[in-house]
Amino acid sequence: MNRQRSLDISESYYLLLELICTEPIIQQTFSIIDSVCLSHGVKITGPVETTPDFQRHLDMHWMPFLRAAVRAMHAYGFVPWRLMTLEKGDKVPEVLPAGTFRWTTEVSKHNDAMLSYAVQLNPGTRPEPNIHITPFMQPNFMVTERSTMYATVSSPMSSAIESFKNLQAAIKRQVW
Repeated sequence: MNRQRSLDISESYYLLLELICTEPIIQQTFSIIDSVCLSHGVKITGPVETTPDFQRHLDMHWMPFLRAAVRAMHAYGFVPWRLMTLEKGDKVPEVLPAGTFRWTTEVSKHNDAMLSYAVQLNPGTRPEPNIHITPFMQPNFMVTERSTMYATVSSPMSSAIESFKNLQAAIKRQVW
């Protein structure tokens, strides 16, 4: 039974990746969120105005980070990111690309939350010692992993994974 649960969780991981990377309705949903939340870019307000060079830096490096972060928030429930060093020496954040890591929920050791997310890079991925995890949602107390109906990866989209799996199976049956 534990082996079957592991297989179900592994399958749900790949289904989630397919869902968030290729499904047109999900892509359109992410585009709508982007257009509502990020359509005006990043502007710093305050007593000092940004220079045109700094504004270009924000547009070039922070906007892609923010778009990827919004997608990660909704797909995984957290944002896994690292600091990248540019040729000029500037450090900018980058969200780990989908498919380069797996995650689990575990009993928290470092903060006040009962559970926290743990990220492991997939084999063949360049080692990265400084991965940061910014939670968007509190982990779900492993409800989906231990469900009596089906086991899935911990994700805000876990309820959609089973429906997506059934839809894909129906499409295959119709083609045959």
